[in-house]
Amino acid sequence: MLVFKIVDGNKKPVKKAKVTVHIHEGGNASALTDRSGFVAVPVTGGTFGTVTVNGNQVYDGNVRELDELVLP
Repeated sequence: MLVFKIVDGNKKPVKKAKVTVHIHEGGNASALTDRSGFVAVPVTGGTFGTVTVNGNQVYDGNVRELDELVLP
């Protein structure tokens, strides 16, 4: 289970955002952020992948090391 927080540029939590995680050597999983900006996504497979928030790719790299993701 991958758990991390999504915040905007002002460090405020992003609420009810659709988050999709695609693992390069695994599968896809989607979830919505809660009111605190946290998202829990069940992922299987490798370590590296991409994170898409509301249809925009915002991260590409080691998803297992994500604690907080700051949106541009």
